[in-house]
Amino acid sequence: MRSLKQTVIILIFLSTVVGLAQKSYTEESVKTALKQGFVEFVDDVRPAYSKGDTYLNFKQKALLGKVKPTSYILPPVPVEGEDLLKKAYQFLAANYSSKQLLENADYKVYGKAIMFIHNYSKNNNREVSDGEIALFGGNEQLLDDNTLIASSRGVCKWWQLSCHLNQIFGNGGGGQILQIIIDLIIILIL
Repeated sequence: MRSLKQTVIILIFLSTVVGLAQKSYTEESVKTALKQGFVEFVDDVRPAYSKGDTYLNFKQKALLGKVKPTSYILPPVPVEGEDLLKKAYQFLAANYSSKQLLENADYKVYGKAIMFIHNYSKNNNREVSDGEIALFGGNEQLLDDNTLIASSRGVCKWWQLSCHLNQIFGNGGGGQILQIIIDLIIILIL
């Protein structure tokens, strides 16, 4: 009986993996997903922006929740995270409508952030979630405790970029979906 249960579990797992591998992800579908992910990111960090904020004000509120005293040092953010925050700030400062945001979404900046997460987790033998945290300064407690943007609209937190991609492509694949589309992201962002 035990071997029957194990066989059934293995068959279910294999059918899931084969099903994911058989989905045909194209450059266009990945580009569209990256655009949608960027739009979700901008919408999720929108509460950290107030009209008239400088980029530094916005960044402090996105990473810390409140503007801290000048003696407080923001965690160092890698270039890919910095670029993504800057691009989101530009779109928020320009007060783009949802339609404008999707039409002009910067899929390359979002793709580079996804690549950072992938490379960080792969090169450091860490989880994807560790790469997402590293993308925005590496302090999970600061990110989790941010009351300004703690209530993301969906199941993903604002800084969980691969989770957003998983939601766009459909649940069930997680890291497998990310692995499948990495090659297409490389083609798109170069």
